[in-house]
Amino acid sequence: MHAVRCLSFLLALLVSGASLARDGLLDQSFLYRGWAQLDEFINGDRGRFQALRDAKFDAQGRVIAIGTLSHPGSSANADCLVFISTPGGRDLEIQQRLTLDRGGSNVEFCASLEVLPDGRIIAVGYATTNNDRLTGIVARLNADATPDTSFFDNGVFELNAQIGWIDPAETTLLVDSVLDAQGRLLVAGRVQANSVTRGILLRFLADGTLDTGFGVDGAVPLADFSTPLVQPTSLALDAQGRILVAGITQQPGSVRHGVIFRVLDD
Repeated sequence: MHAVRCLSFLLALLVSGASLARDGLLDQSFLYRGWAQLDEFINGDRGRFQALRDAKFDAQGRVIAIGTLSHPGSSANADCLVFISTPGGRDLEIQQRLTLDRGGSNVEFCASLEVLPDGRIIAVGYATTNNDRLTGIVARLNADATPDTSFFDNGVFELNAQIGWIDPAETTLLVDSVLDAQGRLLVAGRVQANSVTRGILLRFLADGTLDTGFGVDGAVPLADFSTPLVQPTSLALDAQGRILVAGITQQPGSVRHGVIFRVLDD
């Protein structure tokens, strides 16, 4: 009887193992048995913190991920990081810094990416400019991760200089993005100064200019003006193409609450 029970237990393990092999295990065909840790040397630089923030597939089946490198213990001189696999994810193809050099201490943070049908890559985040003022940035890269200089100003859009109603004392940060059904880029972020933060939603044309048919000068403020904090964290489209922006809001002296906005795309 004991032998029968042991045999039944082994058979159950085999059956469950076969089931797990179909679902929920690492894909052994991807990179190094289902995962990969990035090389500590990036363009000859060693000893930086690395963090990947977003990842997508392109039409060739390449995995493209984006994030940031920074010096240990400091955010100074941080650069964006681009990682691209070979088609099918068999090996690493590109692993490099994306240095935008917008000014100040050259802190650059990439938070979100989109992959266009032609293989070009859009990176969204923020960077320091002169006097270390933060500005939201959108950069477009070629399929090999080199800058696409045909996009806006030599490949990079800086938000602070393009929205007339943003005060010179305010900083901007862009945190998430999505492409709509017409292929237009939508980006969410925030404008902040003096402990007041409000959300912002942008729509771009293909050349990197703001779509002035959207909101005010291509931008929609997301704020309850009685609330000093509205901080978007994510962006999505519903089945009808309407824009959903989720995030955080807070009244003075109160706890933080979740908040969600819905905006018409057309």
